[in-house]
Amino acid sequence: MASRGSSRPSRQWSRRLVALLLPLLLVVGLLAGPLWASAEGAKIPGQALALRQVPGPSPRQTIDNFLATTAQSHQLIHGAIDQGLADPGWFYTPGQRHQVELGEGLLEQATEALNLSELPQALHPITGVGTMVMLRSLLLYDLAHHPGLVLPGPGEVASQKLKSWTIPETPITLALNQPEAGAKASQAALPCQQCSDQDFLFSPRTVAQVDADFNRLFAQDPALRHRFGGDLYVTWSLLPGGALPPKWMLRLPASWKHWLVNQPFGGQSLLQWLILVPSSAIGLALGLGLLLRVRHQFRLSLEHLGRRAYWQRVGLLLPLLPLLSLWRWFCIDWVNLTGDRALVVLVTARVLNMALATPLLYLLAEAVGQSLIRKRQRSAEGTLVLVRRKGRADSKSQHGFG
Repeated sequence: MASRGSSRPSRQWSRRLVALLLPLLLVVGLLAGPLWASAEGAKIPGQALALRQVPGPSPRQTIDNFLATTAQSHQLIHGAIDQGLADPGWFYTPGQRHQVELGEGLLEQATEALNLSELPQALHPITGVGTMVMLRSLLLYDLAHHPGLVLPGPGEVASQKLKSWTIPETPITLALNQPEAGAKASQAALPCQQCSDQDFLFSPRTVAQVDADFNRLFAQDPALRHRFGGDLYVTWSLLPGGALPPKWMLRLPASWKHWLVNQPFGGQSLLQWLILVPSSAIGLALGLGLLLRVRHQFRLSLEHLGRRAYWQRVGLLLPLLPLLSLWRWFCIDWVNLTGDRALVVLVTARVLNMALATPLLYLLAEAVGQSLIRKRQRSAEGTLVLVRRKGRADSKSQHGFG
């Protein structure tokens, strides 16, 4: 009998330990993704990294490599899309998806030729690539209007000691991959850490003007945009689904696609807005519904409801964090929001994430605490009730030592 009685407290403490560790592991798992992403984004200056193929040690090599890489990516992505549209089914084959993944890798590699130091790191995979795709069309357009232009090679860079070079009569400038002049020595990181400090990148001023120049030149002329490689821009920036839009979008009638895709509104296509607004409204309604249920829980008297009510609060608030992450992914990575629209979504998601994480941690700590200090006990009538556990101070006061 004594052995049975001695095992009961150990079981109680094991249950308390599980109740304490399980929520903590859950919260750590939810926060691990953003923390890991931010840690990856903060590269260590001076870390040995493999050099990219696109930027080169002269404007001519950078431009040649840039155009060759983007042309190969264009061929891979649109080749897979054309193959997929030739099939009667509604889904792409694994081989076609793999081909698009290769093309996306080349796009990311070509983006290394841009000095994106003024763009938030989290926006590089979408907005950075979208800016690079627009710059490609502008570069092809400018080079077509300067057929006899001689691009400076390594010899001209060495003899003239070039640190920057601008295509004549254009705002497109290439400059050395070096820290800004006013940066402190401790913070002097290269704009492209996977490139040499002798490589030439498209300057931040060029990158900042790309969106306005592209819209001024190509927005109202889809035929001109198509002529200078704008199909890749439409696929990446004006169609949902990343680099591989769903087939039903590509099979829309030409007149529909003209208004839904080829005529941007506020920097995005009408099709993107028609998908984004209702989906965001549904997500907002779900979030408000959960918050209203949490508010209702706070209005209840928890004195006789036991420990379950505290955990119900946590369970109602907890889904809001993955819902918020899903909304951020949907807006930026699937709908393909770029530029200021993506920045608004990113900032809003981070603010709401912080606003939700704080009360969630408080409610979690409260639920764990209530689980530890309350115990089940039978009343005089034989019903189960929850009473607060007595600590050492309580026992001393009962014996007159307080």
